[in-house]
Amino acid sequence: MNGQRIGWLLVLLLSFGLVRAQRYTESERRWSFQGTIGPAISVLSQHPSHHKSSTGFTAALGVEYYLPESRFSLKAGYLSEEINLTSSVQKNLTQLELGGRYYIFPEHFWGQAYGGLSAAWNFASRTESGVIEHFHYNMITEKSELTRREHYDLKSPRLSLMPGIGLEIPLLSCLMLTVEYQFRMGLGANHTVEDRSFAPVRTDYIRAKGFRHGLNFGLKIDFPFTLTQGDGDTIFDWIFGR
Repeated sequence: MNGQRIGWLLVLLLSFGLVRAQRYTESERRWSFQGTIGPAISVLSQHPSHHKSSTGFTAALGVEYYLPESRFSLKAGYLSEEINLTSSVQKNLTQLELGGRYYIFPEHFWGQAYGGLSAAWNFASRTESGVIEHFHYNMITEKSELTRREHYDLKSPRLSLMPGIGLEIPLLSCLMLTVEYQFRMGLGANHTVEDRSFAPVRTDYIRAKGFRHGLNFGLKIDFPFTLTQGDGDTIFDWIFGR
């Protein structure tokens, strides 16, 4: 429930920012290409005390178009996301992401902060179920013994809404380091794992409703691609360590 509140709060804050948006005429960049990687942490609605979080991996490639004389932009891209419920049970999401961003500061500011909202359409298979058994080889009896059995029933979201905030730190005038947080709200998702151990005997349940925290780190290149005299000095300092 706390995770859902965070997501809707980000949506409300973004909406407030859009109402207060002001146009500006300093824009020179037209579009950009960005690649990011980072963790995806599932919000568990039920879990045992020893398993409080589930972390997967996210990778994304995308393009962004800056609307002329505006602080708004449109973005589109590919998003691959790994949902790990246990060390053995995972589900991969292959998604097309469409959305927009609003940049808080004018372009001439040294760094850029933004709020964004996007939707991701998962075109991979949604449902999967099965059983995974774990065995231990007993050297005394010279036999493999069943120690753990996981029954899983996974229904992934077809559509996820993803409000987020981000920061862009310039390395060069056309190259930026990016950090972004997203709260990904999967609609209609339901993941359940029954984890049964036999030594000692214990049954745990892990459940998730498709809500995830995403923290993305990446690089972004603005186009038209240009290098200034200051960029040349920065590159020279990188190479020769001045």
